[in-house]
Amino acid sequence: MSSPEGVASRPATTSLPARAWGRLHVVVRAVLIGAPLSALGSLGSAVPMQVNLGVFPAVPWSLPFSAIWLWLFWRYLSGHGWPRSTSTLRREWLRARPLSTPMWRWSLLTCALLFAFSLALAFARSRFLPIGMTLPPELLAAPPITIVAVLLTISAQAGVVEEAAFRGYMFTPIERRHGPVVATTIVSLVFLLAHFGDPQNLSAYRIVSIFLAGVVYCVLLVVTNSILPGLIAHAAGDGIALLLLWRAHTRGDAAPERVGGFTEALRDPGFLGYAGLAFVLGLAAIGAFLRLRRTARFEAAHLEPR
Repeated sequence: MSSPEGVASRPATTSLPARAWGRLHVVVRAVLIGAPLSALGSLGSAVPMQVNLGVFPAVPWSLPFSAIWLWLFWRYLSGHGWPRSTSTLRREWLRARPLSTPMWRWSLLTCALLFAFSLALAFARSRFLPIGMTLPPELLAAPPITIVAVLLTISAQAGVVEEAAFRGYMFTPIERRHGPVVATTIVSLVFLLAHFGDPQNLSAYRIVSIFLAGVVYCVLLVVTNSILPGLIAHAAGDGIALLLLWRAHTRGDAAPERVGGFTEALRDPGFLGYAGLAFVLGLAAIGAFLRLRRTARFEAAHLEPR
């Protein structure tokens, strides 16, 4: 409970909306900042892409517009622009801290191995369950150069916007008040809920995958104290996955022949091969992560100013 002196010392110029905002729980404030920020950042680059598919789709003219929007979005969140009074706070919430070469090496290797693990697992699963993901018909009707440009823009948008909004602006204030475990749980749940507007089929497998991906990006942030590795991994992972999905469409095997149920899959060499590969990659990813954590602890103890 605040003291009478504390109440009396509150600036008289504080507006009613500002006082009401300050009374909200930190989790509520973080979600009310991060979720709209993600929607706004995505909308700014999605609108030019959607218009591009309907107006002169032969040329990916939306690419520079989307790139400029994402650059302005990132620049503002990193502390530039008005008001200057919030510049430091915006930079702190974004947490785009540069990393040392060893930290980059082990964080990106961890992410690459985790993505390869999830890809092998998805291929194994596709032997007995449908993938359930498609690309919009209007996108598939565009020329290849426009399709590639749009898919890469979507991937860059996901990496920049979602990491800044969820793992930056939403995660940081919750972590400061309640710690990394609570922040990881809440942010990953909100991250999952944000995908319920996705036109893709949200199967149980994909719901679990999205939530676990959110957890991985949060853990990566906690260990490295930077959203940059997660941003690059998020964008690259989405880009590779979307390009593979497009390739499957062009080859006509977006829905490959399945061997039947899980029991039948256990006798299928393709399933066993992918499952075995996923197991090996998972172990390698754990090893790389443990090395990343040791590197982070070493740098925190010896390289950062005391």
